[in-house]
Amino acid sequence: MHRWDSEGFRYYEKFQVEDVMVMFSRQIALARTPDGAQVFLQEIKVRRSLPPGIVEMLSNLQHPYVAPILEVLMEGDRIVLVHPPLEGDPLSLVVNEENPMNAYDALNVFRKLLRTQVELANLPLPLTTVLDPKNIIMNGNQPYVLFLDFKSSQREDEKWRGLLYFLLTGVQPKESLYRMPLRKGSSAIPPELEQLVVECFNPERSIRQILRMAEQIVLERPKENKTKRIQRVAIYSAAAAACLVLGAFMGKQAAGDSMMVKNLSSSTETEFLADTTKIEFKSSMPEVYALKDKVVNETRISGVFSQQVAGPFSIYLESEEQRSYGVQINEEGKIVLFEISGGRYQTVENPYHQVAIRPGKSYIFEMRYTPEEPLRIAIRDSEEMVYNWATGTIPHDPPFHIKVLGGRGTVLNDLNIYMEDAENGTS
Repeated sequence: MHRWDSEGFRYYEKFQVEDVMVMFSRQIALARTPDGAQVFLQEIKVRRSLPPGIVEMLSNLQHPYVAPILEVLMEGDRIVLVHPPLEGDPLSLVVNEENPMNAYDALNVFRKLLRTQVELANLPLPLTTVLDPKNIIMNGNQPYVLFLDFKSSQREDEKWRGLLYFLLTGVQPKESLYRMPLRKGSSAIPPELEQLVVECFNPERSIRQILRMAEQIVLERPKENKTKRIQRVAIYSAAAAACLVLGAFMGKQAAGDSMMVKNLSSSTETEFLADTTKIEFKSSMPEVYALKDKVVNETRISGVFSQQVAGPFSIYLESEEQRSYGVQINEEGKIVLFEISGGRYQTVENPYHQVAIRPGKSYIFEMRYTPEEPLRIAIRDSEEMVYNWATGTIPHDPPFHIKVLGGRGTVLNDLNIYMEDAENGTS
């Protein structure tokens, strides 16, 4: 058992450390709070001065593929991230030579993790992680990274270059291979991913370039027999249990649910949009607009909205079976993630519960849909820099129409849809 070096740091007095693990020259400790709750403590050493607000930025870091953060403590040259109990298994134990990942799942996991690395680097104070199988936890079919660090000007860690190869073969390439071209024709690499694997080892290719290439590839989903389908349902149930830890659990029905269901179900009043540059709601009764294109594959929706007065406003996906998934601004200006199924309106707990949309201000939103994954939604004040991502439920029964609902005084500008094309993988 390693020793947790906590002498001289008063913040550690609130935790009882039970065990310590060292990985990548970093420590993570299993500990308990004074009331007996189990937590994990991750220490980040600060090598340079940090700007004001760093604790708030880390506290607000809500990312579906980063271990959730309950609290951030800072003293001297250390920052400690407090994590809830972590569910899942290290990728290094899930995937091996006898049990490699199929091409479809491997590509999805690879894209999620590269996208996470890029999004962390895009923060106002850039963060980084190590895409090493030992630092990646698999909770069902969802990956998340554990260790974080502040991005430096030193040479970036390039473990990501061998990640796809590892997922497909169960073999972790030697670091010396990261600067050598991989020979084509490997029987372990599916032909449709062979070129991508080769490009990963090309030192001239950046992580952003590889991510763009990966997002252009469309693979056919493997067929599943009934037994495997039952297993997938079990995985989703486990993922739902994990969502309880993350705070993304289904809430109670709220007052006014019947009105919300009525508004969102008014398909006879829906008008299809020809121009999404500016959508202005002028009626005192809620109006519903829809896009003609249907959502089937990975889709990103973004735009800017403002309200002159507090009133209902929603952006959501609706299936042909009248199931709806999305985000709502209620009459109190509160941000609510919701699902409507069988006429029943349910809310999802989210990090915006203390945030209120203020009349006269502009807000930027982004919604990301990936098949068989929870819907991801982010909203921020146009003057802020950091997105605070919230995780909804898993939308079922595609295809979906993209719909927006609003009342008088609400304006939606620059509604952009980036939709993956199933034929050629382009948007």
